[in-house]
Amino acid sequence: MRTGPKPITAAQLVAGLLSVVAVLVAGCAGGAPPAQPRAAASTLAAHRADAEPPTRTPVPSPTAGSAQPAAQSPAATAPAVAATAQATIAATPAAVTAQATVAAAPSPVMAQATIAATPSPGAQRRPFTLGVTVADASDAPDRSFALARQAGLTHAYVVVDWANVLHEGGRFAWDAGQANDVDNFLRAARAHNVRLVVRLGRPQGWTQSLSRLDPSLMERFAEGVASRARGVAAAYEVLNEPNLSFEWGGPPDPAAYARLLAAAHRGVKRADPAAVVLAAGLSPYTGGQAGTMEDVDFLRSLYAAGAKGTFDALAMHAYGGPRPPDQDPAGCGLCFRRVELYRRVMVERGDAETPAWITEFGYLHATNLALGPYDWMKVSPQQQADYLRAAVEYARRHWTWLEGMVLFNLDFSTVPWNPPTSGAYWFALLNPDRTPRPAYLAVRDLARAAG
Repeated sequence: MRTGPKPITAAQLVAGLLSVVAVLVAGCAGGAPPAQPRAAASTLAAHRADAEPPTRTPVPSPTAGSAQPAAQSPAATAPAVAATAQATIAATPAAVTAQATVAAAPSPVMAQATIAATPSPGAQRRPFTLGVTVADASDAPDRSFALARQAGLTHAYVVVDWANVLHEGGRFAWDAGQANDVDNFLRAARAHNVRLVVRLGRPQGWTQSLSRLDPSLMERFAEGVASRARGVAAAYEVLNEPNLSFEWGGPPDPAAYARLLAAAHRGVKRADPAAVVLAAGLSPYTGGQAGTMEDVDFLRSLYAAGAKGTFDALAMHAYGGPRPPDQDPAGCGLCFRRVELYRRVMVERGDAETPAWITEFGYLHATNLALGPYDWMKVSPQQQADYLRAAVEYARRHWTWLEGMVLFNLDFSTVPWNPPTSGAYWFALLNPDRTPRPAYLAVRDLARAAG
């Protein structure tokens, strides 16, 4: 008796070949990509991998815990809270039209993403700002603000929390003659002739969901800060990644965020009508895991809650992982061009005239140290420089709706509260002794070439 495999009939052979062809076509159409390491990025909670693991746990943001608590900062010096130096890019590169490439049986997502990257014929290019996050807010001539200015950068993004600014009873620190974050940042900005972009952070010590925060308190906080910083601050971002449960303090609530955003907008505009109000950047590609809300879903719900018209620009977070910045967002999960999906939502909701800013993006400098959820993101020092340059060039070439990019980060490797085992330490453009990494030189060259 024959114990080997039975002979294959012609019909079976044809059926098998058709199955293989079907799989290949599905792959070209944006079907399931090969398994890749879990994503970890910016302010990630549980970022989906391209092939989802059976269980996922939240991944902390590289910015989480990277700012020294104000209570630990000497009152006479600027507390080292996250700040961003930014350069205004006056030069406009020659327009380049993205060529749409259509694979066999392209998926709708792939086709939409490709179209989103293509500038409209005759589109007017907006003024553009290039920035980098800094942790050390000192005004000393050899510290981060000075190094940012030496690189040709002219704006600083700073995070302002409520604790040492607005006290119980509604009194601001400066009215009581007390040192505070806002005044420290203003001092550094004036010393180095830079403008500020301020993030209005969540109240420190607030243990409840921000859904329970009275919008009138947000309005008062925003108005007070904007009044104090008028003439130096150019823009305000309202909170950070509200689609994360640990940022929001409970289940994400787009309608409640819309109310706080509108309140902050009223407060800022009452104090400084010329200032730009930014809706918060979202944590990208969370997959709804660990109590998060997927970024695109949150944005759609935010518009459904009536947020259109309550912000002057949408902030976006665009971490690229280890992937080149021009990789198509169809199927890559966490990648630089994922922001094209956010832009599509804006267009769908009739908000195409509102611009966007990328307020966080970056690439992780390789190290032999274990970085836990960030290990998969490591790239060589030269790749970090090359990818940053390519990301800016891609954005300037294709995204006429973008007004600014804020790179994460300049100097988180130089401050004592960021250990070498933190992801933020290796996103930095500077070495611990403040000497430049290749990425710093690349960013400096971009700013100088544009200015």
